[in-house]
Amino acid sequence: MYVVPLAVATVVIALLAAVGSSREPAYGGRALSAWLPMLPTPSVRRESSDPAAEAIRAMGSNSVPYLLKWIRYEKPPWRAAIARAVNSIVGRVRPAGVFATDAKDKARAQRAMYALIILGPKAEGAVGELTKMLYETNNPASTTYAPMTLAAIGKKGLPPLVAVLTNQQTTSLVRCRAMGNIGAMGTNALPCVPDLRQAQESSSWIVRRDATNVLRRIDPETMAKWVEE
Repeated sequence: MYVVPLAVATVVIALLAAVGSSREPAYGGRALSAWLPMLPTPSVRRESSDPAAEAIRAMGSNSVPYLLKWIRYEKPPWRAAIARAVNSIVGRVRPAGVFATDAKDKARAQRAMYALIILGPKAEGAVGELTKMLYETNNPASTTYAPMTLAAIGKKGLPPLVAVLTNQQTTSLVRCRAMGNIGAMGTNALPCVPDLRQAQESSSWIVRRDATNVLRRIDPETMAKWVEE
């Protein structure tokens, strides 16, 4: 008589435990996903004193798994097909309106990147997934967001950027994005000087140009000497 209720109770408890274990980190009574839209854009900085940035720092590395999930957003093919169909039909009634978009998901992906940048070295646990994103050339957002975030992480984010820079099979665009963010690291990128010098010999004029510009940025004195020679 009491077996079924007991079994049901056990299942319910297990489900509640599972939900609780996957609950987003929170700060000040707001969940991580509620703080993201409040992040300043587009020029957020790691040292920002904005309340949303402070909340991200307070939640720390516990936020990383969720931010990685959101930053990797890519519109599923089926959703793209539905969007085209809906917009085609509705557009006949209101040509100026586009109704089926994924703007909300794209905005969340961008703000997830900002949050990881704010975390900086605290987001070191994201390096592995961000490294994979560097090579996802079918998703332009990945090859844009990943190098920016890796550069913000600092020392541990540098090797994946160097690997892309020296990978001859990588597209020139992705290599240049990696270099641009290496340059943003300033003197912390000095260990990359030999790799940047090698990139100056690339068959791609864009890679050669960007390598030269980054060298001027992170080590202007040495670059000036090389030019004189």
